Amino acid sequence: MEIRSLVESDAAAWWQLRLESLENEPLAFGKAVEEHLSTPVETIARRFRDAPRNSFHLGASKTAI
Repeated sequence: MEIRSLVESDAAAWWQLRLESLENEPLAFGKAVEEHLSTPVETIARRFRDAPRNSFHLGASKTAI
């Protein structure tokens, strides 16, 4: 498994994964699908890019064996 800090270029994949998660398990989140859809990918990219020095966003992915 690879774990790393997310960067601006990860925003579109994160946005799509979050949408799928909200659609499949809506009660697991505090935000509705409609709210997510109103948040542009560019907003997420900006959050990743402009995160304060002591803050970060992590992502994990399965690596090939």
